[in-house]
Amino acid sequence: MGKGKPGRQSLKDRLAKAPAHLRADAPEMGKSYREKRKRWILAGLRVMRAPAVVALIVSMIFADKQFKFDPSDTIQHFESFAGDMSVTLGEIKESRKAVAYDIRYDDVGMNLLTSQGFLHACYQAARLEIGSGSLAAPVCSSFVYLSRGTSMRSALRPCGDESVGFVKDGNQLLCRTLIVLMIAMSVSAWVVLEQPKGSLMERHPKFEEWARMSNIVRQHVRMGNYGAPSQKPTWLYSNRPEIADILDFEQPSSADPSTRMVERYVDGRGVLRIKGGAHLKQSQSYPPWFGVALAKVRTRHADQIRREAKRTIRHNLKAAKSIPSNHRASASWIKQANLRPVLDFLTHG
Repeated sequence: MGKGKPGRQSLKDRLAKAPAHLRADAPEMGKSYREKRKRWILAGLRVMRAPAVVALIVSMIFADKQFKFDPSDTIQHFESFAGDMSVTLGEIKESRKAVAYDIRYDDVGMNLLTSQGFLHACYQAARLEIGSGSLAAPVCSSFVYLSRGTSMRSALRPCGDESVGFVKDGNQLLCRTLIVLMIAMSVSAWVVLEQPKGSLMERHPKFEEWARMSNIVRQHVRMGNYGAPSQKPTWLYSNRPEIADILDFEQPSSADPSTRMVERYVDGRGVLRIKGGAHLKQSQSYPPWFGVALAKVRTRHADQIRREAKRTIRHNLKAAKSIPSNHRASASWIKQANLRPVLDFLTHG
């Protein structure tokens, strides 16, 4: 990384030359809430072996006073790719302060592919209370089998053909989503990442790297058992095994057998093809009961998770002192998540 473009500092150089209060290994510089929260997050990232560039981004966010950090301004759930906000509304019904984030609400400030939108998401994750929750549902269109003829993704080639725009964007979107979830996990948040069953996202190298950071488990559900018009088999990836309790809130299936998610047809050359069915788009929003069920599962385990989270934070603060920063992983994350523009934006505005 030291051989970058003239005038451009390597990540390691940036960290080495940063003021003491920006470094993950900085000594205690005071007892303000802002400083404590920064140290909790940096310690958590270091213990989970997150790439050092994530710690740098977090440090730069905390150094920027336009990002507010106050004990009265924390949140208890952050839902990205929120759409109709089913999960956020479920959290609110459980009397928790929740934030929804989606490109539909703001195509710049809530777009993970822009520097502003990505930093906004990182900031929201950094505001999460210890032991709170976060859900993400990265766009799956380039990872599902319907698009594999174009994306060229497969189990052996999970990154696909990045010369195709929506494939490159899909990879970048996934990597940035995982970084946001790392920040949430650093304060022991209960995170969930949702994908339709069969998505190749779990085969992506960065997904696998993220999954190893916190022993991620996979839970299978059918959205039809939560009020969806089709069965829609779905995978929920989580850092908490308690995610299995969502099965306790299943209801008799409401799925209509005539609902068509995919259609098969023969093209002009006599080749069998597959395309999205008439009901595919409406299946993309979570049914309201799914959001309620997920929130109720969190409520069931809330006290236990908060107790464990506080112990984890104390452990991380001690353990981080003897764990080196993970600089080796940073180069590939900078490239695949396209973080250079983000670092430049933080540096120069």
